Amino acid sequence: MVFMKKGPNTIKLSKKPTILLFIIILLICIAVFVKTIFVKDTYINVELLVGGGEWWWDTSHPPYWLGDPIVEGAAEYTIQGKKQIELLEVQKFNEGNKKTIYIKARLLATANKWTKKYRYKQTPLEIGSTLLLAPNNIQLYANVIGIQGISPERKHKKRTVSLKWYNVYPWQADAISVGDKMISSEKDVWATILSKDVTNAEKIILNEDTQSLQGNVVIGTTNPLKRDVVIKAEIKTTLATNSEVFAYYLPVKIGDMIIINLPKIIITPLIIDIQ
Repeated sequence: MVFMKKGPNTIKLSKKPTILLFIIILLICIAVFVKTIFVKDTYINVELLVGGGEWWWDTSHPPYWLGDPIVEGAAEYTIQGKKQIELLEVQKFNEGNKKTIYIKARLLATANKWTKKYRYKQTPLEIGSTLLLAPNNIQLYANVIGIQGISPERKHKKRTVSLKWYNVYPWQADAISVGDKMISSEKDVWATILSKDVTNAEKIILNEDTQSLQGNVVIGTTNPLKRDVVIKAEIKTTLATNSEVFAYYLPVKIGDMIIINLPKIIITPLIIDIQ
């Protein structure tokens, strides 16, 4: 029987896997320690907007079949069975076959004590960021417009405004009735038509027979085939800091257009006076 003598090289090779395993375990322990001390899961309330905003951060307006199942109480869960997101409030505004949706939600976010920032599903949770949500197995993208403790509380206010809807067909003007209301999915009244005045649409033409130093003379006339509609309405606006908006994203300023969904028609008038 022949016995082989173990040399020093054999001992060194056997030690290498042990040292490597020790380093891996040590790194895992350090990572767990750091996460436990400095990173913590917490619930935070946020405000989300689906289908509204500026051109550079606007998410697409969801179709009615995608927006209809988004309701208060809808939730998404983690693998451990925790609520990843719960919808606390939902306001849906119809815009034809599309919807704009305002959501107040409770998110399970990760708070970093070093950076004082939050992350949701590894995505930075910041005002203006876009989140992928899946409450009740419905996938949609939403823009963050408010975060608890960072954004000022939004308050509602009633305004009386004068609106003008230019150059529309007579049947469009006839579809508007005094007393019509814009009602959201939560049965909240956002606009009420107080009065309506319909005239032939204004039209500007150039008189080619009369010349001036600046060119043809501009003449104002009317078009009997089209209508201008002046409306007085009471609208519900939202105040945050120095901004005032309608339906959570449409600015309420003279000259701006707003979208009002009435029982028979959706109108897009310009604001000509604010009281």
